[in-house]
Amino acid sequence: MPQLSLYISDENLETLRIRSAEEGVSMSKYANSLIAQDASNNGWPAGFWNLYGALDDDSFVIPPDPPATDDAAFEQLFA
Repeated sequence: MPQLSLYISDENLETLRIRSAEEGVSMSKYANSLIAQDASNNGWPAGFWNLYGALDDDSFVIPPDPPATDDAAFEQLFA
C-alpha cells in the first residue's frame, strides 16, 4: 500500500490520536477510513433516491397550469 507524508496541525494530530485510539485502530487506518468514507459519500443518505415516487396518496397531484390570461402583459414587465 502506498505511503503518504503530510503536514498536520498539533490540534488535528491530537484529535487523530484520540479518535483512532477510541476506534482501536492505528492512526493510519483511521485516517484511511475517513478518506474512504468521504469518497463514498455522495451527499445523500443511503436509499434517498428510492423515495422518489414512493408516495402513494391521491391528494398529491400536479396542480393545473394557471390560465394564460393571468399573465402580465409583456410591456408591463418593463414599465
